[in-house]
Amino acid sequence: MGLKALGQNDVTIRPFKVHKSQTIQYVSGSGNFGEMNVATARRFPLVETFLSGTILSGPDSGSAVILTQSFLEINDFDANVADQNEDGTFQEPLFGTVQQTFYVSGAESGSATFAAGGSGIRDFPLSESVYVVNIAQRIWGEGIRRGTFEITTPAAGSGSIEDDGTGRLFVSGTGGSLNVVGNVFYNLGVAVVNRLESATGAELIQETGMFFDDGDTLQTNFDATQVLFEYSVIATMEPNEFNYSINPTALGTTGTGSTLGSPGPKIQDLIGSGTLSPFVTSIGLYNDQQQLVAVAKVPRAIKRLVNSQQSFIIRFDI
Repeated sequence: MGLKALGQNDVTIRPFKVHKSQTIQYVSGSGNFGEMNVATARRFPLVETFLSGTILSGPDSGSAVILTQSFLEINDFDANVADQNEDGTFQEPLFGTVQQTFYVSGAESGSATFAAGGSGIRDFPLSESVYVVNIAQRIWGEGIRRGTFEITTPAAGSGSIEDDGTGRLFVSGTGGSLNVVGNVFYNLGVAVVNRLESATGAELIQETGMFFDDGDTLQTNFDATQVLFEYSVIATMEPNEFNYSINPTALGTTGTGSTLGSPGPKIQDLIGSGTLSPFVTSIGLYNDQQQLVAVAKVPRAIKRLVNSQQSFIIRFDI
């Protein structure tokens, strides 16, 4: 078997994006959130307000005097009584995580966690509680395609929530910035949607947000994104290369014929004289350890041009 090393100019790699439409459903209270989870995040309730000059003391923290602030808000968290979501996350700490990750001042544009187009402004001030829609990465791949994210419910009369291509979520039929009900973070598979305290009739999605309870179904539709790489390989054979068959019967025998003891000329002699020419049926590509990594098959056997240069272009995607 003959091998020929490929040069750097013989191989080109071109990345390109492919998309696949996905539809994922989540049923509240089902305990099934392997593909998508919807969790409630609530703002910490204000427990105490201390005026400037108040001395704080305790057995663990020592004492401190508030001098530079007119007041101090302290939020108390007790895991024994705090509200939890179905997946075990605490609602109040989740709100703080969402706020610090996506809504801190100055993080609107150029943030790795919010690759928004256009102005990059969210136009969505966090309310007292929101829904955090989290989709498994194996579903959305390397990102959600802009302008394709949609939240729907099968409830009668409910509308849908759609993204505008810049990370802002609107209830279908609205388009002004005052009607932004949340944001979608394309490269994380996460959406934040304003949570209503109750539903109007059977309408789970309303003009200012959404609400759903145990047994309600939430559905997301979007295009997942994956980057593939197209390899283009030019395999060039010079006149003195690959111009013989590797079929064992072509190697000759000790007899007088093409097979042991049979009359007639040897196959290798016919090839050497040009009476017979080999045909190309497949081309194998190997790595540096001479391990076969790809095989290119031609639709029909192609005669080897033993007196001139011959090239094959091989393309495959990874």
